[in-house]
This record gives sequence, structure tokens and C-alpha cells, in this order.
Amino acid sequence: MKLKKIFAALAATAVAATMSVSAFADVDFPADKIGTDGNFTCVIWATDDDGNATGLLQDKAQLTEVTGIKWTFTAEGVGSDPSIWAGGAFGTNSDSTGWATSQWCYNEDPVGAGKIAATLVDGDTFEVVLTKDDGSAIFTADDTFAQAVFQNYGGALTLDKVTLLGIDEIVTPEEEETPDPEETPDGDTAPEQTPDNNDNAGNTGLVGLSVAGLAVAGAAVVATKKRK
Repeated sequence: MKLKKIFAALAATAVAATMSVSAFADVDFPADKIGTDGNFTCVIWATDDDGNATGLLQDKAQLTEVTGIKWTFTAEGVGSDPSIWAGGAFGTNSDSTGWATSQWCYNEDPVGAGKIAATLVDGDTFEVVLTKDDGSAIFTADDTFAQAVFQNYGGALTLDKVTLLGIDEIVTPEEEETPDPEETPDGDTAPEQTPDNNDNAGNTGLVGLSVAGLAVAGAAVVATKKRK
């Protein structure tokens, strides 16, 4: 690989690193990680007996970055028919919060004590959001487990999405990409070279640096002779 390519690769890596540090994004639970039990439990953080992360987060440090949780769901017919009622509960379960849920409902006027009106987003799609009044993290660094829970008290309801708010975008080991092998100009992968057919194979950059070093050394010798 030529030195120009090496420097370009290093520059690209530096830019990518800067972007990864400054980029923030809310994170959705994959559909297959949304529980199908009566509480639609989503495991945010937990570990198995060997200490391996079993929840959505792979790094416990990110647990203290969660400043909100949003549940997006569809309640069939409720958005267009005021006579249809929909309701349930949403909240968290962890060491620091305990089992803490708030009731939600739609098409109940006035909203009963302790109930939160679900926000109509579009058609029959609604959402409820859990945050703290001061915008601080919902969980603590000492939590050994953390879950998001959502309950349906009746009716045709589908939980479409569970979103963690205020957290860095998560990159799991499965999402890491392996660099492609160097390709030739025609798009074909460059053939492997061995010392038998090319004494400098795989050392182009090092050879270039060595030649440059010899040139500098030679110049120094000439300059020394001229001073004598």
C-alpha cells in the first residue's frame, strides 16, 4: 500500500472516530427483543451467570444515559371512533425504580386520577413517553437489571416500537464490519504474493520509508564531505 493511501486511511479513521463520539441517536428495540408476555417486557440491561450482557445494551455505562422511554402502539379503531376505549400501563422495573408504572388511556374524558392520556400520532397510532421532570437519567449505575414494561388492559392493541431516548447509538459486535481486502483497479481482489515471486511483497510502505531514510543518510554524508 502506498504512503498516500496509508495517510488517507488514517485521516478517514480519525474523521470516523470524531463522528462516532459526537453523533447521538435514540435507539429502538429490535422487534424480536420486544417481549410477547402480558407486559411486553423489554430487557434494557441484564447479565447471565457468566456476566455476559443479555439485554439491549452491551455496555452498562450507557444505562445512565437513558433519559426517556417511548412506547409507540396501534389501538385498532380508537383513533377514528371516540366510543372505543383503550388503556393500560407503562413504566420500568429495576433495582433503583422498583416496579414503577403509570396508567395510560385514550378516549376517557376526563382522564382518571393517575392516568396519562396517550398521544395520537397518526390514524390509530399512539405513543406514551416516560421521562423525569428534571430530564435526568431514569436508571442508575448501580442497577443490576433494568426493564421497560408496557401493559394492555384490553382491546386490539399492537406494540409497534419501544425507543430509548438520549442514548448513544449502540454498535454491537455483530454490526462491526471487517475491512475488505485491497482491490485492484479492475475490481478484482489483489492476488496474494509470496517472498518467492516478489521479495518486497507486503512491505511496499516499509521499503519506501527505508529508501527515503537512505537518501537522507546519503545527503548527510555528502554534506559532511563538503565541510572538510
